[in-house]
Amino acid sequence: MNMAFSKDILKDKATLALNVSDLFNSRKMISRTNLESVSSYSEFQWRRRQINLSFTYRLNMKKTDKEKNAPNKNGGGGGDEGGGEFPG
Repeated sequence: MNMAFSKDILKDKATLALNVSDLFNSRKMISRTNLESVSSYSEFQWRRRQINLSFTYRLNMKKTDKEKNAPNKNGGGGGDEGGGEFPG
């Protein structure tokens, strides 16, 4: 199980984010092979739990200002370059 949390701080000029991979440190792979003459058991555990704390500060711009100036979500600026959607 993974977990992530973020919080806007400093009047929306910064964001603090926390991400945890493999929260319970339980990500394992177990393999058993039973043949007539051979029996095998192996257990593999990926990396240990990883915790990442990040701080993002937006210089001279609040988060809401950044979203207003971002290109549209359909994949491009589409301004005077003739970009846009394909005809369907």
